[in-house]
Amino acid sequence: MDNESKADEERRHRLEVESIVARLRAIDDIMFRKLCENIAFVEEILRVILEDDKITIVEVIPQDSIQNLRGRSVILDAYCKLGNGSYCNVEVQRSDSDDHFRRVRYHAACITANVVDPGEQFEQVDDLVVVYISEFDPFDEGRTVYHVRNMVEETGRAVLDGLREIYVNTKHNDGSEIAELMQCLLEPVVTNPKFPALAQELQAEKGNVKGDESMCKLVEEYAQKRAKEYGEQQKAEGLIEGRKEGIKEGIKEGREEGRKEGIKEGKTAGILETLVSLVKEKSLDPVDAARKANMSESEFMKLVQG
Repeated sequence: MDNESKADEERRHRLEVESIVARLRAIDDIMFRKLCENIAFVEEILRVILEDDKITIVEVIPQDSIQNLRGRSVILDAYCKLGNGSYCNVEVQRSDSDDHFRRVRYHAACITANVVDPGEQFEQVDDLVVVYISEFDPFDEGRTVYHVRNMVEETGRAVLDGLREIYVNTKHNDGSEIAELMQCLLEPVVTNPKFPALAQELQAEKGNVKGDESMCKLVEEYAQKRAKEYGEQQKAEGLIEGRKEGIKEGIKEGREEGRKEGIKEGKTAGILETLVSLVKEKSLDPVDAARKANMSESEFMKLVQG
């Protein structure tokens, strides 16, 4: 492939990635991760969801990883320390294929275990609120927000153990400010003046050079990850060698051809996997995805449904 053809291919790939980025919404994992790097954004959504406009955030760690006692890692979407000393974990879940309540329970237990110092009295354990944002109603009771706390079954008395769970969904719009915020999370472009941090940060990640570069890098990394997995499945030794960077000098011509073919096929497979994933997450229209993959819509949907 000559330099001009290579440049054209890279340009097409870049345009495809930018097209995907343009369609991303705040609720999409890749975008939510980027937005949570900005304290103003997290502060804004928590003030609405927790219904407290005086909330301040000392620190927010997007996509933080903690471990349980057995060493299993737990990835938290946005783990925050609030100005009052308590903690908050914001989780975004688009797929309704998990036991969400046990997931929340498990994450809350891991967080609590990691913030308690050895020898500390239990009365000193910091309060924790878990905010669980989803595109479905986990309770199926037609509400936008559900506040959950432990209680005594016989008397209905609340058990003040310092843990609060708040489930918020985009499925139901009850006309509240929280519901209004949820609807904005579904939009690729936010114009609602009530949520300036959300609108500005979303636009920044898509509109300016820095935002585009960082977002495109995330999408490309995802595609490369898929490409690597594809490459590892190849049987031919030349293809497998081709997935490794910095091939040593002296590799036979056949290996070199395998390397080139492996990189090409791996890259194509990675982009295809990305398109399929975005269609499954409803972030990309199947017709557009099939066109980008140079496939018919029926052929592409077989991959989505497979």
